[in-house]
Amino acid sequence: MKSRFGSFLGLVATLTIVGSAIAFWILYTTNQKKPEIAKPVPPATQTKSVNESDLNIVTLTPEAEKRLAITTEKLTAKKIERVRTLGGEIVLPAGRSVTVSAPFVGTLKVIEGGHIAPGQVIKKGQGIFTLIPLLTNEARTALATSLVDAEGLVKNAAVQVSAATRALERAKELVESKAGSERAVDEAQAAFDLAQKTSEAAIARRDLIDKTIKGIDSGSVISLTIESPSSGMVRSVFVATEQSVASGTPLFEIVNHDVMWVRVPVYVGELAAIATDQSAMLSRVGESAGDRPAGIRPIAAPPSATAASATVDLYYEVDNKAGAWVPGQRVTISLPLQSEDESLVIPWSAVVHDVNGGTWVYENTAPQNYIRRRVQVRRVVDGQAVLSSGPAPGTPIVTQGVAEIFGKEMGFGK
Repeated sequence: MKSRFGSFLGLVATLTIVGSAIAFWILYTTNQKKPEIAKPVPPATQTKSVNESDLNIVTLTPEAEKRLAITTEKLTAKKIERVRTLGGEIVLPAGRSVTVSAPFVGTLKVIEGGHIAPGQVIKKGQGIFTLIPLLTNEARTALATSLVDAEGLVKNAAVQVSAATRALERAKELVESKAGSERAVDEAQAAFDLAQKTSEAAIARRDLIDKTIKGIDSGSVISLTIESPSSGMVRSVFVATEQSVASGTPLFEIVNHDVMWVRVPVYVGELAAIATDQSAMLSRVGESAGDRPAGIRPIAAPPSATAASATVDLYYEVDNKAGAWVPGQRVTISLPLQSEDESLVIPWSAVVHDVNGGTWVYENTAPQNYIRRRVQVRRVVDGQAVLSSGPAPGTPIVTQGVAEIFGKEMGFGK
């Protein structure tokens, strides 16, 4: 009996010791801290989100505002003529080139100061060559034939001048009675000028041949001075000095660059939307928005088109007395459209450019407070900037003193 009781006490003691060990192990493992997993470091941090307008507020004192002569103007929406910008090409007008030919058989000699080269500018009446006639029977026959041909050219030119004169007078009368168009007058004037120049050249050639024949008949060999019939630039020289030439041999060609034409290919689907009877604006390729373009007027020209690109050519005339335009030069043309729309308009002086080429204006939000606002300039017309986006109409915008405010904001102004 005692042995059984002792075994029971031993089992209870063993279970107590094992339970205590398990409880101690559980308590120990529970109190141990688990290692934390490291969080990834963000690539950038932002302390505060701000608007663009909060970074560019400029506050001036009343004295500074008065010293800088700050003036403002409300942003308005106006009806501005719509335009379409296309590429064009400077071309030489028809009838502006003159080819001088030898009136009879002879030998060429250069007179003093008469040497010419392509690209040289010469004046009307300037002597270029001296032509010494060859007194042969063939030469006499050729001179006589040339005189007959010259007389015929003079008569034909006189008929053309007469017809062109009547057409011009009739076109002017129709315009005065409001039954014609200014474009018809321009076409008639161009035809008259061309006929007049052709007549002058024919008369000069006939007189030269007649003078030479009279000199040969009197027994004296008269050398003929070949003069430039008009002022312009030498395009080509076809002969050399001491060269014997036949009657009608081309000697040199002169072109007049005082007036140039602008050829503008227009897609046929857009032709109806363009006001072809109105003047356009011409500018060089790569010009900035502040450069002032040149005005060009539409003219009548021989019709031309390109079937491969489905385009029709429009022609305009530009003054070139300063020699600013060269035949073959690529240009940009702003063609007026038939309809008009309203656009935001401000003076060009109100726009300032930043270092990245962005365009901005300053809004007067409160007395002496100015905020820089971003704008998008579509084009500049007569000193007015037409905006494609910007502040709302009626917003007061600084028009004078913009550069000073910008300098103060950027830190390089006083």
